[in-house]
Amino acid sequence: MASSLVSVIVPVYKDEQFLENCLESIVKQTYENLEVLCVNFGASEKCADILSDYAHKYKNIQVFTLKEGGKATAKNLGLKKAKGDLVFFLDADDKIDKICIEELVKTQTRTNADVVCVHDIVICEGKKKTAKDRMISGHSEGTFQITNEIVNQMWVVAWGKLFKIKPIRDLELSFPEGCLYEDEFFHYALLPHLRKIAVSDGGTVFYRQHENSVVARQKLKSGKDNLLIFQKIFEYYQENGFLGKIDLPVRILSAGFAQNANHKLYYQQVKDLLCHLGVSKEMVNHHELVGKLLESDDFLSYCRCATCYKIKQSLQNLRQSWFRCQVGKKTHIALFGLTLLHLAKGEKTVILGWKL
Repeated sequence: MASSLVSVIVPVYKDEQFLENCLESIVKQTYENLEVLCVNFGASEKCADILSDYAHKYKNIQVFTLKEGGKATAKNLGLKKAKGDLVFFLDADDKIDKICIEELVKTQTRTNADVVCVHDIVICEGKKKTAKDRMISGHSEGTFQITNEIVNQMWVVAWGKLFKIKPIRDLELSFPEGCLYEDEFFHYALLPHLRKIAVSDGGTVFYRQHENSVVARQKLKSGKDNLLIFQKIFEYYQENGFLGKIDLPVRILSAGFAQNANHKLYYQQVKDLLCHLGVSKEMVNHHELVGKLLESDDFLSYCRCATCYKIKQSLQNLRQSWFRCQVGKKTHIALFGLTLLHLAKGEKTVILGWKL
């Protein structure tokens, strides 16, 4: 049986420091039936030269240049131009290991999942690997029905996942343009329509955090993008009958406090938005902090609630740092930071701090 064509979409901005590493990781994939759609949305001249060189060298690489628009516009153009039945997004400052696409396609073929996640996310700062994570918290393997719980356990990103393109096109779904956090809307709008998600048996995304990323450069705004994306998601859920079935992602609103110097103003904006949309306390009970905001009388009373919440969270984190215990498909027991026992498929066994 012929292998499926995979469309790899790479939005490119001012990523000259990392772009070659990203493209090299794609052209060295063990899976060969790929088309690579690089969308330049204001990249530097050096980035444009790199893209041109790779497009001349590799027949399956196409370069598109946007005269205006941001990252969301670039992704939407990539979706429009994609010819594959499967689509994979990769940011130009990240990279993947050489078996990544092959492992994703193998898992998709075996499970017929609507979405397949990479096995590992390796978080990098500069040249240092600082942490390792799973796309679905606590799950290193398996195929799952898409439920409210699964939606809320996932990394809210478009990259690192292999999507069937047909549902996206059938729903006429696109990334919202003109604001940050376009992946948030795409994630929360798409997943409730789908049935099945799988974690690949292999494949790694090396996710780079650095001060020159698109989000980092635009982060210190007024929090208006948080309000806008939340409103878009709420209205989408209302139109499609998802309210009460899928939790509203109110953490988007709480995250806005970190991006707004005027907390008192942002508090009022959030409260006004929730009241305008008719969001009840029952709809946000799963997020204690936003629930407290909704029932608070004024900013000062909310600050007291927020302080108590932070103290409680700090104590909980401190307790978890002393002793951690997880038993199941993945068993992990640690005391004062020392791993007493770690057992998980595909990972090295650790006993009393020693890898076997």
